[in-house]
Amino acid sequence: MSFNSRELWQKRFEAYTTELIRYMRYMFNDHLLFVLVIGVGAGIFYYAGWVKTIQETFPAIPLMVTLLTIAVVISPIITLLKEPDIVYLIVKETEMQDYFKRAKRISFWMQLYLYIVILAVAMPMYVGVTHRPYSHFFLLLVSIGAIKLWNVYTNWESMKLDNSDTTWMFARVIISALLIYLLLAFSFYWTIPLTIIVLGLSYWGLKNGQKGSF
Repeated sequence: MSFNSRELWQKRFEAYTTELIRYMRYMFNDHLLFVLVIGVGAGIFYYAGWVKTIQETFPAIPLMVTLLTIAVVISPIITLLKEPDIVYLIVKETEMQDYFKRAKRISFWMQLYLYIVILAVAMPMYVGVTHRPYSHFFLLLVSIGAIKLWNVYTNWESMKLDNSDTTWMFARVIISALLIYLLLAFSFYWTIPLTIIVLGLSYWGLKNGQKGSF
């Protein structure tokens, strides 16, 4: 019987989502949901009132850079591997490539919500301080999404390097924070092309510097 990494991923992911749904139902019962709805509603009410009185001197951009950088840099790869896999699947390195491609894609999509929520919540504050239009939200959403995608794939590639825990982690933080700041503070006409170039060149450099293939 031939080994099929797609079937393996499908089975693992179905089991993972089933367990996740069961856990979420346990955590977010009716009483907790009621409290959360009331809390979120009250938070929105007071936040909306505060935004109307926000001063231009409020450090909205530094605050957003900090929160969004944390959201995009923390990019664990959901491999769904188990301990015995190290022994049994190491000989299937070539066949496992499709498995890990799916793992990276799922990791990206499942982690999008955090930075989207942060950006959506911070947008009224950002508009109040910078006086930029709300339509900028969509360009920021896509641009910062690209930075998130870069972090997921760069994190995966850097795990193959000997210095993955230091050099590239530091580099991801610095590059992400700098690009997010530029996108928030300056014109999209040059910051978006610059973001694409920096992300592309840095990923290319990492790919060419890796020593492993798995």
